[in-house]
Amino acid sequence: MEQRNSNLLPRSARGFTSHSYWDTFFTKRKEGFEWYGAYQELAPLLHKYISSKDKLLIVGCGNSELSRDLYHAGLKNQLNVDISTTVINQMKIAYPHLEFRQDDVTNLHCVNEEFSCVLDKGTFDALAPPLDESSEAVSFDLEKITRLQHQALKMLGEVNRVLKPAGRFVCISLLQPHVAELLIGFFNQLGWLVRVCRCHTAENSRNSAFTFPVYVCIFTKVKLPGGNSLIEFFGSEDVNDKGVRLDSVDKLIERLKDVMSSAYTERALKTIGKAAATGISINICDIDGQCKYVFHIADEIKLIKNPMEKQLAVFIVPQGRETEYLFGTHEGRCNLAIQAGYTRIVVVHLLRDRLYPSMDEVQEEVKSNLSLVIPVEIAAKGIQCPILTMEGDLGIREIVYRGKSEFSGDFVVEDVELGINRLQRRLIFLNSPNVIQSEVNLKQVKIGRSRGKGKKREMRKDPDSTVMTCDHHGIMSLSIGILKYFFKVDEEKPWDVLLIGLGGGLIVSFLHHFFPFIRITAVEVDKEIIEIAQKYFGLPDCGDAGRLRVIVDDGLKYVKMTEEIYNILLIDVDNKSVTEGLSCPPPEFLTNETLGLMKSRLKPEGLFVLNFVCRNRKLEMEYTNLLSSHFPFIYQYKLAKDVNTIFLCFLRKPPGNSKQFLNSLCKTVRYVRDVQLVQSFQNLGTKHEADGKLKSKPKEKKMEAQAQKREETEDNIKTLEEDIDIENMCRKFKILKV
Repeated sequence: MEQRNSNLLPRSARGFTSHSYWDTFFTKRKEGFEWYGAYQELAPLLHKYISSKDKLLIVGCGNSELSRDLYHAGLKNQLNVDISTTVINQMKIAYPHLEFRQDDVTNLHCVNEEFSCVLDKGTFDALAPPLDESSEAVSFDLEKITRLQHQALKMLGEVNRVLKPAGRFVCISLLQPHVAELLIGFFNQLGWLVRVCRCHTAENSRNSAFTFPVYVCIFTKVKLPGGNSLIEFFGSEDVNDKGVRLDSVDKLIERLKDVMSSAYTERALKTIGKAAATGISINICDIDGQCKYVFHIADEIKLIKNPMEKQLAVFIVPQGRETEYLFGTHEGRCNLAIQAGYTRIVVVHLLRDRLYPSMDEVQEEVKSNLSLVIPVEIAAKGIQCPILTMEGDLGIREIVYRGKSEFSGDFVVEDVELGINRLQRRLIFLNSPNVIQSEVNLKQVKIGRSRGKGKKREMRKDPDSTVMTCDHHGIMSLSIGILKYFFKVDEEKPWDVLLIGLGGGLIVSFLHHFFPFIRITAVEVDKEIIEIAQKYFGLPDCGDAGRLRVIVDDGLKYVKMTEEIYNILLIDVDNKSVTEGLSCPPPEFLTNETLGLMKSRLKPEGLFVLNFVCRNRKLEMEYTNLLSSHFPFIYQYKLAKDVNTIFLCFLRKPPGNSKQFLNSLCKTVRYVRDVQLVQSFQNLGTKHEADGKLKSKPKEKKMEAQAQKREETEDNIKTLEEDIDIENMCRKFKILKV
């Protein structure tokens, strides 16, 4: 509604039922006021259901020009009524050839079955009580409903009374849920034919800030065979729209809510800044209604004053890279907008299981759908929107396995190419398709013998567990160094580590590979996922000298039942229900009872390590305080590009002061890093063949190749040491409790 009319609105819904309110309204506003659209926008639908032969009653006519326009269109047999004497007198003077009468729509002075058609534009919406003033459930029993519902339903009762059999009640409404429940419910229980048509032309003519869809509802006074009711919904005025039949009022209200949500989104996308707080995502479907692209829209407020030419850009993400921070999170997409220099960035995701022949075709399809996200000002000026890509790369994604888990639902194992000679394998649960559950680098291994001169040997993709691909696993693995440098735990004796939540098993494979003094017990509730970890992610053989056990069980149940005591207890379990914003771990892992149980399973110098993911700030503070109440010393590390927080909880406070803690932490990081580098250095010069044997080369060539690889590795080590400021990294560890 226009801003200049906001002071004319009543203070509550009850005001709309007041005779004096409407007299005041029309005294202050004498010019015509068109609720929900003017005649020219509504005419195509109105003339479909109202003819010149009808005897027409227009209720709540106000000072709208609709009566005049219908008269000029041939509908001369009409009576216009309104509760306001003021407006009726105004309209009699303005249109003396039309019939106007002061009357109350809840108590009409008309004879039974007098009219073949009744028309309402906004009157019922004004009478229907909003949700905060209505009863908990709609009732059509006049003795049980609220007064405002009584007024609204009395209007519908009067419409029923004055309509002839087979007559039509045409009601123009916004059909907000509380209105639809009363309006549709009333005529549905009478067994009338109900038809609801959305009127896009009326919506598009109004101020863009007004977000509600407009509907023309047609209720036909007929008794269907068998007392059944029929509800039809049409999403547009298009003559080719065949509509859908719905079997209940609830189904229609669900459809109306979906349309309202979409309409709000469409309006929001027309204004730069509306996608700043949380972003907006929309699915783009093909002609068969199958989703082909997802547009993620992010507005960066820092660039809101950009010139018009720098207000909007599109970025097409290569397949397999949509899970990366820059493309897979709203914060990352805002950073991408800053890097690109555009206020609004539309990040386009390509979907798995869809074929995309070429970047050119993708760009053309994306362009054809950009009208949905182009702000009004940019569209008006005809400014072209640039489409950005990563060197025109569509990316490569190969699904190597598809399965269904009892606990996690449908999932895929897929190989993605992230650059030249860089392959990764990922486990994705399809209920969260943009979240990587597990990932591992792949290395290309030649197999078999050469097939002849100039012919390439076959290649196999093997998981490489020597490289930690997940940052949160890297921080969790520091627990090994913490025991070594904070508590001087002897490496000559075996250390026992318990992991709850295996996933792809990458942290298990990493620790098993680099730290031979560790005995690992991994507990995973999902047998299917264990098999996937072994077959596709390189989980080591569990029979390796007792160094690794994998147990199929509920993690909490196992901790309660076991009598074993551990040096380190790692928790890396996702929460299947994220309604409260807690993604990891499930809330039952974060109770006083559970934390007390975890502590009882640790040795005196033990460490409890938790991967924590929470998007609810209040909840995060509550759980952080809970952890602090159980452990005397906690390191907290927030990952910069993820929402993960790692808690390293000490069962007892380590000796020393803050400076000594920082020194020990630096040693910890160097130790875990150097173990990897040293082993990589020692493994130079050998390649495993398919049969597990070493490949032999002539002595001179072998020494030359080894020397070259050592030089490359030494350069890499030097570069790594120069790039990583270990002390600065360690200062990011926050001590929660000393």
